[in-house]
Amino acid sequence: MEKRSIFTHARRGLGTLHYFGPHPGVKIVLWLILITGVACIPQVGLLGFTVGTVVSCAVYVPMLLASSIKRSKEHDRYEYTKCKNMETALKRDWTV
Repeated sequence: MEKRSIFTHARRGLGTLHYFGPHPGVKIVLWLILITGVACIPQVGLLGFTVGTVVSCAVYVPMLLASSIKRSKEHDRYEYTKCKNMETALKRDWTV
């Protein structure tokens, strides 16, 4: 298994992985950030939207990045196990 940095895992996990598909949390986090910003508009106006968006980004984005790193590492583990099982099966089938 090749070594990847935390940043590479985060980037991979946010995208579409072969066996796992797209990350379901990206759209949810974007909606949560937008809703939080809109909810702050009546109090202060545009400044409230900006502050609400920044604060919600500070809360939601680290959770999203943590889940994307975990997702990428699980994908690597699954892929490694699948390749090892395939290698074992091929050795067993081709051994006389």
